[in-house]
Amino acid sequence: MGLKEMIEEVAEGLEGTLGVAVKHLGTGEKVLINGDDFFPLASALKVPVLITLYRQVDEGKIGLDEKLVMTEDAKVPGSGILQHLTPGLEMVVRDYMTLMMMISDNTATVMVVDLVGRENINETMRRLGLETNIMVSRERFHGKVRRSMQDREPQLGNMMTPRGMMALLEKLYRGEAASRSSCDDIIDLMKRCQTGENRLRKYLPRDEVEVAEKTGTMAIRKKGASAVAHKPGIVYAAVIDVGIVFPKERDPYIVCGFGKELSENDDGEEAIATVSKLVYEHFTSET
Repeated sequence: MGLKEMIEEVAEGLEGTLGVAVKHLGTGEKVLINGDDFFPLASALKVPVLITLYRQVDEGKIGLDEKLVMTEDAKVPGSGILQHLTPGLEMVVRDYMTLMMMISDNTATVMVVDLVGRENINETMRRLGLETNIMVSRERFHGKVRRSMQDREPQLGNMMTPRGMMALLEKLYRGEAASRSSCDDIIDLMKRCQTGENRLRKYLPRDEVEVAEKTGTMAIRKKGASAVAHKPGIVYAAVIDVGIVFPKERDPYIVCGFGKELSENDDGEEAIATVSKLVYEHFTSET
């Protein structure tokens, strides 16, 4: 059974929709499952945000050592620690972006998005030729999901296709998303991501690979339901993990895993972890 068929089996066994984009960066071998469908980005949006930031650094518009003061207005719920700290905290841009990526801090993300300009994220994707693969909401990032008052279906805001994310990560790897040094800095920061232990990295041998990744998680709950993702009350869940995997002494490869319309986050995480394991075994077993 080929790699695509094995991944399709994982997708068929998932209660929800799985999107996968895989590409070996040496041979060019590629697998796409629902590759052109749009999936919620959640915190994986922070990859386009970070690339936009670094492009502005390359252009001399922003300095990573510039100081920014966190305001009360910037605080948003969800992941991260800054929302719990006192307004007036002053940090340099580099520190905000590090928190945004390493622990997926949403308040740090607001600070960075406000700095680069939300409209410039879309413009960056357009300049990279990815405008048809991503939809970035015009609304300010706030870590929440809106609902339509008419049909009560979730309005998922920032979206991207697996194919589009794969293309973006390849441009990052090849030094085309920003300057070569900026792309290297971004990849290094993504290698230090502390979220997603049960996704791309779960079944990979830690001493044999490095993973430059970014995760995302979304859960929409019925009013009054538990805030814990695996408890009853979830009406829509999405999990994401996208990254570049660097096996020792072998060419790297890209894996983008997107799950949507899930009843439980855990199911999506396991599907992404299983896909990651299959891809690793496929690419590292070849001589």
